Amino acid sequence: MKSVFKNYFKYIAFGILGASAFPPFYIFFTFLLTWGWLFAQSYLEKSGRTFLIGSFLFFSFFYLTNLYWLALPLTIDFESHGFLIPVALLLIPIYISIFHMPAAIFVRIFAEKNQFEKIYRGAAIFSALLSIGIYFYGHWCPGFPWILPGYVWSVHEIFLQTLSFWGIYGLSFATLLMSCFLGISFVYWQQKDIAKSKIAAILGSTFLIILAFFGWWRLESYPTSFTDRSIRVVQCNFLRQDSNDTKFALQNIKNHIQNSRGTKADFIIWPEAAVKYLYHENDANLNSWLRSPLVGDSCLIAGAPREEENNKVFNGLVVIDFFGKCVEYYNKIRLVAFGEYIPFRKYLPFKNITNAIGDFDAGTERKILEIKNVKIAPMICYEAVFPIECVRDSLWSFSGEKSEFDVMLNLTNDEWFGFSSEPFQHFQIVRARAIEMGVPLIRSTNFGMSAVFDPCGRIIAKIPFDEKGVIDCNTPKKLDRGTFYDRHGDLIFYFLVILALIF
Repeated sequence: MKSVFKNYFKYIAFGILGASAFPPFYIFFTFLLTWGWLFAQSYLEKSGRTFLIGSFLFFSFFYLTNLYWLALPLTIDFESHGFLIPVALLLIPIYISIFHMPAAIFVRIFAEKNQFEKIYRGAAIFSALLSIGIYFYGHWCPGFPWILPGYVWSVHEIFLQTLSFWGIYGLSFATLLMSCFLGISFVYWQQKDIAKSKIAAILGSTFLIILAFFGWWRLESYPTSFTDRSIRVVQCNFLRQDSNDTKFALQNIKNHIQNSRGTKADFIIWPEAAVKYLYHENDANLNSWLRSPLVGDSCLIAGAPREEENNKVFNGLVVIDFFGKCVEYYNKIRLVAFGEYIPFRKYLPFKNITNAIGDFDAGTERKILEIKNVKIAPMICYEAVFPIECVRDSLWSFSGEKSEFDVMLNLTNDEWFGFSSEPFQHFQIVRARAIEMGVPLIRSTNFGMSAVFDPCGRIIAKIPFDEKGVIDCNTPKKLDRGTFYDRHGDLIFYFLVILALIF
């Protein structure tokens, strides 16, 4: 019994250790070592049953450690939502882990059949099947592409520049393959074949050198340049305490107005749900409030719930001009299950976790806002975690044409997750979109970190975590040539996965 516990404990311990590769810790090599170790165990573990159960525990505790913060919003109204905490803490990591198990099952069968003869092929197929699983849980029912292997390189933008070529899924596949090479090195080291162990380690390390060299070249080739359009990004750092508190809603909007005064910026930008009242275009009092900090021909872009004439209610943003008129709007398309709507509402009659208004309706149109001759691609909250889909109507984008918008805008609100790792993870995930598309990105959040990124993901300006402040700067210019990923989407990722499976 003690021996069995020891066998499984090591899988749990390595899964937890691998989570430290992601923000806010950024110890990227722990992911490479732990996932490489897991691959090595497919060859070294004597019992197939132990390996498969251990792999499931590895995956589950890896995601549990990274995604524990999903339970934090449930503690705000514990009486109504406390019973869902086990779902967030246990069932979601288990659900994600299921998508990884085909890779673990296959590699164990492959290892038992071929021993060490085709270990490199085993590594390629293992990486490909893991990547397919990651892709499916990222975009299927309802989709949550959050803790992806490629994000371990967020430690510095120099390692992220290949996103412009193959996107986050391509980088994730390569990262998994690199970790498997280190696993191969460990296998040969265990077999006392030092020469082959060194070769595998060199192959794995070469990828790190390629990442760094390509990143250095790209950052040197594309220095930051700016347009003549000025912005002010507001972060009030007002941590949510009571979702139904009207005094909170009033004070929140007053804080945003106060921090928006005294600027002649072309665009003043507030985060998601900065306006916590239900917005109506004919609400003269609210529009008068919203226009109050504007000067001349400046405009306000603010996150606000909207009600349309058909009685549908959307989470989104509004654009208010100097005269208090709503000149543009965007309705969020990707809604957060249980936060913004309750799936199977007929059978689950409890109130939303983060929304006192009720169920939001999903927007139907991926709009590009053209304001003052600037084309803006808006993304609300976790819409920004979906590559390509965050700015296009379809995930399958191989048009060969570059995007026509000038800047991406992410309005979000991380206050529900407080002092956890979520705001740091969300920040780095959003930055990846700028590098992929070759377009600058402006991020405004109430609590967390607001920032302006150039098209290579450099942080031009930033409001630190848990601080109140504003950003005043001009918007960076996008890359004239765009990026390969912008034109062809995940085409390279699909090619690499297929190549690995038939290799």
